[in-house]
Amino acid sequence: MLEKIVHFQSFDLAPDHHPRPGAVLRYMQQLAREHMNSFGHTYYSMLEDGMVFIMTRLSIQRFTDVPGEKDLRLVTGANGVHGASFYRSFALYDGEELLLTCHTEWVLLDFANRRILRPSALKWDAPEDPVLCGDLTAQRLMPPVDGELIARDERKVYLSMLDENDHLNNCVYADIIFDTLPADLSWREFSLNFLKEVRRGEILSVVAEKTDEGVFVRGELPDGATSFRARLLTEERV
Repeated sequence: MLEKIVHFQSFDLAPDHHPRPGAVLRYMQQLAREHMNSFGHTYYSMLEDGMVFIMTRLSIQRFTDVPGEKDLRLVTGANGVHGASFYRSFALYDGEELLLTCHTEWVLLDFANRRILRPSALKWDAPEDPVLCGDLTAQRLMPPVDGELIARDERKVYLSMLDENDHLNNCVYADIIFDTLPADLSWREFSLNFLKEVRRGEILSVVAEKTDEGVFVRGELPDGATSFRARLLTEERV
């Protein structure tokens, strides 16, 4: 496991003075990289072997508001291989108070051909640490039935939205998704399935629907393919 003190800065904070979910994911993404670096398995050494990790699913459960501009403790652990996926969990604490947990799933991608590889393609054994998110999992999300349309938007993907894997960064997906949330709603749980990567110049049609099971958001590409599905369990903002 790896633990680090994080401090959400002014540019990470939303109008409610709490960090945006995309900002939380950015700190998690960085800590995951630093954890692998500590074993000598850097992003660049993997890239030399023609492969990278990409996230396929995540789920975050928030137990209370996350404060800004305060030292918090972020912990991550790698949780082994499950089928074709590598699991990783996170926990964020204010002192000893648990603020949120996160479960993520990753696969190996052939960087040149953009094809998923078997875990056996790795030249080293994946570490396995204690699970930090309890029984939280990232389920496969299905389209909602009889949802009420609450938002529709289009987003063109620009260079500033890409990461080193040359596709829309997972943290930016979170920003796009939360832009559809009505101002009177806050979230307590957030799940996201990444289905097809989005590259520079492509246009995402973003649709948000409200149901009794939460707010469902999906991104569609011009060819009809679904790029992502997300679900937010919400509550009235106080």
